[in-house]
Amino acid sequence: PGERPQVADTPGFWVQLGAFRVREGAAGLQQRVLRQADGVPAVVLVEEAGLFRVQAGPYATREGAQAAAVALQRQTGIAGVVVERP
Repeated sequence: PGERPQVADTPGFWVQLGAFRVREGAAGLQQRVLRQADGVPAVVLVEEAGLFRVQAGPYATREGAQAAAVALQRQTGIAGVVVERP
């Protein structure tokens, strides 16, 4: 139970929690968020422009993603940024 899909190219609004040059750093953050956060649809690694980005989502609306960012910060201490993936 609770298995989360790892679909990194799903359109919508995502909460970006970090960006790393080294995959291991991003994977470590991904695991930390998965352990600490409740109610997140998925936490994925997105490789883009030489960086590994850790993103939580997707959310249907910017407002939903912003609310999730607040909840994630409360749960993990990480301030996320809302990004939109077309």
